[in-house]
Amino acid sequence: MSRLVQLRLLLVLLAALCATARGDVYVGAWTPIYRGVSYAIGFASPGDPCVQKVHAIRIDTQAPGIRFTTTPRCEGWVPNERETQRQTTREFLTQTGCQVAINGDFYAISSPRLTNLTGLAISEGQLVSPSARTDSLLIDRRNQARFERTTKRTDLRGVWTAVSGRGRMLVDGVVQETWPQRHPRTAVGISRDGRYVYLVTLDGRQKGISEGATTGELGEWMKRLGAWNALNLDGGGSTTLVLPSANGGTAVLNVPVGDSKTPYTERRNGSHLGVFAGPLRTSKRTDEEGGCAMSHPPRLRVERRTDAPLLVADQPHEDYCIGYCTVVREAGRWRMWYEAYDHTYRTDADGYLCYAESGDGVRWRKPKLDLVEVNGSRDNNVLISGRETGGIHGHNVFLDPMAPPADRYKMVFTRWREGQWQVFGGASADGFYWRLSDAPLLAHNSDTQNVCFRDGDVYRLYVRQWSQPNFGGKRIVGYTSSPTFGSFPDPETILRPGSLDPDNLHFYNSAATRLREGLYLMLPSAFYTGEDALRVHAAWSTDGHTFHRLGHEPVLNPGKGFDSMGLYAAPGAIPADEPNAYWFYYVGTNLGHDASVPGKAHYMGGIGRFLLRVE
Repeated sequence: MSRLVQLRLLLVLLAALCATARGDVYVGAWTPIYRGVSYAIGFASPGDPCVQKVHAIRIDTQAPGIRFTTTPRCEGWVPNERETQRQTTREFLTQTGCQVAINGDFYAISSPRLTNLTGLAISEGQLVSPSARTDSLLIDRRNQARFERTTKRTDLRGVWTAVSGRGRMLVDGVVQETWPQRHPRTAVGISRDGRYVYLVTLDGRQKGISEGATTGELGEWMKRLGAWNALNLDGGGSTTLVLPSANGGTAVLNVPVGDSKTPYTERRNGSHLGVFAGPLRTSKRTDEEGGCAMSHPPRLRVERRTDAPLLVADQPHEDYCIGYCTVVREAGRWRMWYEAYDHTYRTDADGYLCYAESGDGVRWRKPKLDLVEVNGSRDNNVLISGRETGGIHGHNVFLDPMAPPADRYKMVFTRWREGQWQVFGGASADGFYWRLSDAPLLAHNSDTQNVCFRDGDVYRLYVRQWSQPNFGGKRIVGYTSSPTFGSFPDPETILRPGSLDPDNLHFYNSAATRLREGLYLMLPSAFYTGEDALRVHAAWSTDGHTFHRLGHEPVLNPGKGFDSMGLYAAPGAIPADEPNAYWFYYVGTNLGHDASVPGKAHYMGGIGRFLLRVE
């Protein structure tokens, strides 16, 4: 690819991303990454498109295993002279073994190795830097957190962790503007009830992508995220937020400018704040995620199912049909990736990966992205052409909260290779421009919409299997997992029709999803071959591996219109505003599975949704 083409693609990508975000402020859902620790990402465009990008960590101080730490004293410690050793946030995380690390207080940057801090610092009960009339975060052994302006008279008995900053940007829910210049920013906040602590970075010095913020603007972000009080920490080139990576290394979530101008450079800071947390578990209660690990089958209730499709095939490249979809909600922005085929269809590899967007999950639009030429025009919503890339069938898009920013969106899909549909992967920074793998993630015949998602330290992958070789026997569901988004081991069968099922029943796609800690749900489309129809069944699990059927009757039957013959539930539960309720999308067809061919179908298929209550 020439540099000119690469530059054009980049400009198109930025234009498309900015066009969708213009005037919009949104924050993705909180995604659990450790026990009591969740992650969210946000974007904003106040005046100029794409001007701010935020990474946020929320810590439940009541969760078991949560513990805070800060940079300890250096060797040869002398207060107000030599207090800490400078190190990158990566080095701090590696040295302490904590699960989250962020830069902390201001310090004497002129000191190349050992430095002194601006305000109060206490590390695991030991004084590191004395009080100096600064606003400070104080945390005791029970993880009770508060902000206080500390002086020499401040009673520090019982304080286990302390870190200071400059300027309270949020005081009792009221935003304060203390630093009107726009720079990269770091902040720490506390919720109104004191239960949650927020660690937040806002990128800057990246024109057109994220240009920094005033402290008042970051105060608005802290309020959106759930904080009631918030403190400005050291920003600029110091701003860095780090987690451990799945391969045993470290992952920087934001884009630091450690030399004050160059993205992805890191600075050795004098102060850091870290959090210890346990892995996500499936056997104990977690209030943060809405209840207990299930010890008995959940009860499901379908409500508010759409009577008419929310999105239909209506574009020239959709004049045969639309197919599998994935929907991700990022606060006020709902994003959909779906497949489409025109009447030149020969195989499932000939499809297009398309994009749609909504502000409420109901009214969808198909933006003109100018990314892929179809029939001589780029005036369409196509992201990837299957014919040009070797196939993009059965996609599933998901957010990977612990990946580097360039790989935050991930996707699995299938391509025809060596006489079978093998599983491939892709990664993207924004969900628009994708880098697709050349080698399969799983060299196994998996001809459907496979499902993958990040679950703590592993990637779970649910695939199609056949009970006999070479597309023989019945369609069944397989499972495999890997600590990396790379080669997956051979899958094992985890769901197949039983003796109480009709003889003509196959399990088509799995639509597996993680609802919350200790509860996984599968909504497989059951293909009744004798009737040429598909209905949605259900299965549940406490560990994501061993699934149990929820009866042998469908939880969702065909409707009377666009979905009268086939239902394909989409993976990915989207939490609703009510507790224990989730939105699911599905593709409906009004022709039977085997009757769905270009000669009979014309603009076939629609996408609907339903609310699933889980009790």
